[in-house]
Amino acid sequence: MKKITALLLVLVFALCLPLASCVHTLENPQPQTPVIPKGYLEYNNEKISFAYPEGWVVNDGSVVIIVNESGVGNNITVSYEQFSDMYSTMTAETFNTTLKPMFAAAGLSVSNATVEQVENDVSTKITKITYTAAANGVTMKQTMFICAAGDRNYIVTVTETTGDPQLVNTVFDTLYVK
Repeated sequence: MKKITALLLVLVFALCLPLASCVHTLENPQPQTPVIPKGYLEYNNEKISFAYPEGWVVNDGSVVIIVNESGVGNNITVSYEQFSDMYSTMTAETFNTTLKPMFAAAGLSVSNATVEQVENDVSTKITKITYTAAANGVTMKQTMFICAAGDRNYIVTVTETTGDPQLVNTVFDTLYVK
């Protein structure tokens, strides 16, 4: 009788274990890694990753620049700095008093800045800053995606000389901290 009871308990335990696992997963969902859409490739530097258009060239250095085949027009830059929580509390007002003067010193006129604290579907917390920039008679839209990864803040900037919301949305949707 003891053997049958023990066997039944083991059987019940074996049947309940997968259910307990599912409940734990529902309570503590793990972030999904992003799916790279067709026509895009994955940029991955072991700290962050995101999708960029197939056919674009990655110029790797201390600042990574990803450009289309012609080398002019829309592009993506990747840079980093020492971690700080400055961006997680940034507003349009603090952008205008802290970063806008730095852009002006570099010869870039910035207007229409917006700052949002957002999270994408792969659970990356991002400070999203958008603005219109002008330099040397060229006007462009820039979208900065800033996320913390370890001891660094990564800044992924999408520059649009020709509007491309699909590019901006794809970088946002696939930005992932490793």
